[in-house]
Amino acid sequence: MAILGWVPDPRTGNAQCHALLDMLVIALAAWVCGAESCVDFAEFAEDREVLLREFLGLENGPEEWVAEP
Repeated sequence: MAILGWVPDPRTGNAQCHALLDMLVIALAAWVCGAESCVDFAEFAEDREVLLREFLGLENGPEEWVAEP
């Protein structure tokens, strides 16, 4: 995870409601587990919230993670 901390954050405004490092770690883990779409990534994070909170900050909850259809 340390190497991901060096990635510059190109986001602005309300796109920064989650820490970039948290988002990158979730995206990487979800991708390794077979996620292929934005919905897959969000559902991965929501389903594993308790586990992810053990090592990520995750200041905002999963209601922010899943887009409504």
